Amino acid sequence: MAMSGQSSYQARSGARVLLVQPWNFHDENIATHQHDHAWRNGPYNIILLATLLRQAGHDARILDLTRRLIGHAGNVAACLDDLDTAITTFRPDILAVSFFSIHFIEVGKLVVRARQTMDRIAHRMMRVAGGIHATVSPESCVTKLGFDCAFVGEGETGILELASGKSPLSVRGMANRTSLKLGAPVKGVQIADLDSLPFPDWTLVDHNFYAHPSYARLGFQRTGSLDLVMGRGCVYDCSFCAYQALSAVRFYSAEYLIEQMLYMHSAVGVTGFYFTDSTIGNNRKVLREMCEIILRRGLERRFIWLANIRPNQVSEEQLELMWRAGCRYLLYGFESNSQRMLDRMNKK
Repeated sequence: MAMSGQSSYQARSGARVLLVQPWNFHDENIATHQHDHAWRNGPYNIILLATLLRQAGHDARILDLTRRLIGHAGNVAACLDDLDTAITTFRPDILAVSFFSIHFIEVGKLVVRARQTMDRIAHRMMRVAGGIHATVSPESCVTKLGFDCAFVGEGETGILELASGKSPLSVRGMANRTSLKLGAPVKGVQIADLDSLPFPDWTLVDHNFYAHPSYARLGFQRTGSLDLVMGRGCVYDCSFCAYQALSAVRFYSAEYLIEQMLYMHSAVGVTGFYFTDSTIGNNRKVLREMCEIILRRGLERRFIWLANIRPNQVSEEQLELMWRAGCRYLLYGFESNSQRMLDRMNKK
């Protein structure tokens, strides 16, 4: 099937999909890193996508350039060589890059190198942009960054349909140069029941790198953790935040979250967990149920957890319950000391 940018990929069972996590610009040219004082979040979303693809019988692999750049002592050229090698040896049908707007320049370099590699080895593959930047600015992904398509919204259903060989523009949420001229694309299909999703397989990346014990978490002791999320979307609509643009508000059940903690402990040995939600207080019912299950099963003696929360979502009773259930660190969002600015941010 023909794609813009002279790319195509053959519909097939068992597609090869390379999911790429771009590097962070602030790690460029940094030869040494103090891992005992760093706190890095893993590529949770693409780990989940890779897990889903593998369950469906596809060959999905992750190229984590965030980790690679650290290993290459800040050498970007070495990261791009890794991309070249991955494309040359794996020859993916789909190259998917999920990124934030802050990665725009890095992703541009990545796509240029991918196209050069494609030309050198005469290999065609579909280049797909995803994540928050693709959702809020799909036009820039195809016109400025050189992707064949940009995916708007959550990508679980869409990536599975693409891998199965479905025509890209028949996949809801997918946009290219032609379709964007006809209007804004409809968001991709959202998973109604989050509990139906598998636990992300952290063995697909260097989980020890992300779980490395560090003082950056608690300050007074070295602590390691891996990420998980309570839900998607946010009940607030702050003007600076893209959560509303990407996802409607939905939550995992408390039982699911506990089982995910137990799975992560069994699979990779992690005992610390960081909820990356913008605020864990968006669903206080699930939060309370999770704490009660932890206490009922005695898991507070095995695990600790950390989270973000808003000041208006806490009470003394709730904080005491969270502490007894193993919560040891909360990050509050104090964006400004000016009420005028808070009002302009729609911070509520």
